[in-house]
Amino acid sequence: MTGRPGRDRRSSGSWRDDRAWQAGILIGSALGAAATVVGRQLERQAREGLVDWPAVERIAIARLQKAPGTLTAADLRAAEPAYLEAMDRIVPALSSYLAAVLSGVF
Repeated sequence: MTGRPGRDRRSSGSWRDDRAWQAGILIGSALGAAATVVGRQLERQAREGLVDWPAVERIAIARLQKAPGTLTAADLRAAEPAYLEAMDRIVPALSSYLAAVLSGVF
């Protein structure tokens, strides 16, 4: 006697279908929430840029401090006038060549 009204849902197998739908909705909701969280993290990282420039700067400084021929603070202070003189010649020439204003270079 299949298909008769009033028949027990458990004997017809439809309760299994209901549970499958419920499990599917629950799993789909969980995956949707996880995708939203991951998407927001990726968006935040994209806004910050692909390169972590502060980390790059820290790595470069650490490497240069250990490099052979590193100048001491006193050596750097003594070389500053020569550096400024060189930049006074180089920056205008480079700016002219590039046809761009190089403000804040030194």
